[in-house]
Parts: sequence; C-alpha cells; structure tokens
Amino acid sequence: APYQRSSVKLEGCLMAQIGDKVHVHYRAKLEDGREFSSTYREGRPMELVIGNNRSIPGLEKALLDMNAGEIKTVVVPAKDAYGIYDVGKIEILPYDKFPNADELPIGKYIGVNMGGDQVFMKVLKIEEGNVYLDFNHELADHDITLEIDLIAVEAKDAIERELHPQGCACGCDKLKEAIG
Repeated sequence: APYQRSSVKLEGCLMAQIGDKVHVHYRAKLEDGREFSSTYREGRPMELVIGNNRSIPGLEKALLDMNAGEIKTVVVPAKDAYGIYDVGKIEILPYDKFPNADELPIGKYIGVNMGGDQVFMKVLKIEEGNVYLDFNHELADHDITLEIDLIAVEAKDAIERELHPQGCACGCDKLKEAIG
C-alpha cells in the first residue's frame, strides 16, 4: 500500500532541522536523466535523522530548507553526492590474500564483509601477483538530480535540540559546520 501523508501526525507546517527524523520520498537521476534510485520504486519512503550521515550530504542539506509536505528538485554536485573520484582509494593487494582470486570479476564491483559492514570495490586488474582494487563509489564524480518529497518531520522540541553536546554521536555539529 502506498505511504499516506496522514500516517504521521503533523502539527502545522514543520521545517526540517538537524536531529529531526524525516520521512522522504525521492528519485535520484544521473546527468543523462537515467534514474538509479527511487523510494517510489521500492514502495516506501526513506526514514532518516538529519545529521546522522546515513545518506549523502546533498540530500541532508536540501532537507534543511524544506517544510513537511514540500516537494522540490535539486542538483547535487559530486562532492556532496558520492564524492570526487580519488586515485588514493585504489589499493594493491597480494593475489594470495584472495581465496579463488582467479575467479574475481575484472571490471566489476564485488562486496566484501569487513568488520560487519558490506564494503564494495571494483576489481580493476590482476597483474604481477597483485589485485588492484578501486574503493571509490561507482557514482563518484557524478552530479545527481534529486526529486525530493518531504512527507513528514518528527521534530524534537527546542530544549532537546540544545542538549546535544559538541561532538555528539548524531553528528549535528559537523553538519552545522558544513552548511553554516
């Protein structure tokens, strides 16, 4: 069933702020117009707390200027999307560190569990006993267009907002710095 705006009670018009939990639908497109991600296609909106760094910085920045119920389109530069391509994120590892290294898909992305997190990397080549891996996101260097529908804001009260200490785990001070 489609997400209903009425399923989250809104008291008047609420502007999203750092620390607020928001419910948002979006479509993300590349420069050529190809859609690569959509909560509409997934059938439910995304929930995130602004400042927790669980999405790209450009989305969080765009949400800060929005009121619940607002819809807008923004172009997010690569640096605020999936980053600028960094050759420093290419690593060379010995071939013998990989079980079944001869089966690695050259030119494709693989996922590896590292410390409980799934990390994706592109296998660039296998050469002279080494495996060359690229840890850049596959969308690095791409500006993206986001069509954003801010469905609801679950706001904290002013007192609770001010209780966040410098360097708190939610990251609100870093986001304030980045956009300030």
